Amino acid sequence: MRQESLALISTATACYVSLSLVSPASAATFLSFSSEPGDYIGAGASATFTRDDGYFRVSNNFDNGVSVSFSDFPFAGNNFWSLDLAPPGGTALAPGTYEAATRFPFQAPTEPGLSFSGNGRGCNTLTGRFNVQNIAYDSYGEPAKFQADFEQHCEGAKPALFGQVAFDRNEFDADNLNRLLGLTNKIQNHKTALYYFSQPGDYIGLGLEQTLTPEAVDFGISRNFDNGVSFSITNFDRSKPGNSIWWYLNFAAPENAALIPGLYDRAIRYPFQPSNRPGLDFSGNGRGCNQLGGRFQVIEAKYGSKGVIEGFDALFEQHCEDELAIGPAVFGRIRYNASVTPSESVPEPTMILGILAFGGWLIGQRKRTK
Repeated sequence: MRQESLALISTATACYVSLSLVSPASAATFLSFSSEPGDYIGAGASATFTRDDGYFRVSNNFDNGVSVSFSDFPFAGNNFWSLDLAPPGGTALAPGTYEAATRFPFQAPTEPGLSFSGNGRGCNTLTGRFNVQNIAYDSYGEPAKFQADFEQHCEGAKPALFGQVAFDRNEFDADNLNRLLGLTNKIQNHKTALYYFSQPGDYIGLGLEQTLTPEAVDFGISRNFDNGVSFSITNFDRSKPGNSIWWYLNFAAPENAALIPGLYDRAIRYPFQPSNRPGLDFSGNGRGCNQLGGRFQVIEAKYGSKGVIEGFDALFEQHCEDELAIGPAVFGRIRYNASVTPSESVPEPTMILGILAFGGWLIGQRKRTK
């Protein structure tokens, strides 16, 4: 059970170009731009996108910068925008103004990198600048908060595109925890069952909802080589050709510990997770993730002699190809010979969010004392 702490850098106070943009008053995460007539990328238009409009993805890029993308494709939209910002080589991205930026990732080592593209349009060459107003990383070095303004001129043209971006992972964590812990009322009357629902755009569940019980599939359970718990849910012995079902679900605690009841946050793909992070993987029916992010809540874990699993109950949340766990997800619950669970055994989302920073501090302390 590992939570993250925020390493807040600071807030830049330097003045920056007036962008003539109005950021959404109630949105901590958004992407906004205003394009002057003659600008190729924005085609003279203005737009603002929030979490209500589609999915965001945020990550570190390979030049010590931050990359942000937005898409509304899963909701029958036609927008995809991508922003890359990077400091000059050998430095870390920090609050401040970065002048004389050129096209990321082809900028010279002494230059900042910038690229804003989308909807089928991109620059071969560009100039611009950007101002990082706020940046924070978690204890794993991944973006937790970010805010910046930028100005871009495509192909040496005078018309500019001005933009703003902001990201706060707390928004995503709060909503996803509510969805995850809301699954405590699913398959509660089944001692053994798998339930999942998949959001639009999720690759693994394809936006579907399904419940599988022993009447339709066979449940296999074992301890895995990370001292965790692995499931196979299949109907190979009872299906006709073309009607096979096969799902595999793996859980592992950090540090090779046995799974016990509690929240395991910031999980990444099992079995490739580092020793200090939980492992998770839900795959099957011919689909799997190359990388993933998520969390799981173990409600019950009963072990018999020699560590044999006698009962298990867990909720899980998985974001495919998204280690920050902010994009489309599949949420689910697995029960195996599980007891009826009183609702008070599962914490409220607000309680979990309240201990995130403290959990991250403990991780940092443990790392420093090793």
